[in-house]
Amino acid sequence: MKLKHPPAALASETCVPVAAVVRGKRVRLHLHFDEDGGYWVDSPDMRGLVTQGDTTDEAIANGVDAALALLEADDILRKRKRA
Repeated sequence: MKLKHPPAALASETCVPVAAVVRGKRVRLHLHFDEDGGYWVDSPDMRGLVTQGDTTDEAIANGVDAALALLEADDILRKRKRA
């Protein structure tokens, strides 16, 4: 997933919104610049989703992976409740 904004522009922004689709569900990711280097991602759609990466692409990919892991964990919990 390529970012439309160059990293230099990201440093002046609070966050850059990025749309991702995970298992058919649209997930909003917020990409933030870390003053110590690298980038971090959270999501207003998925409580607990926070991850990071050295590059924008890596941070976004890690955000998608984290969203997938949270959805899979939710599926497991729902199955246990039904049992």
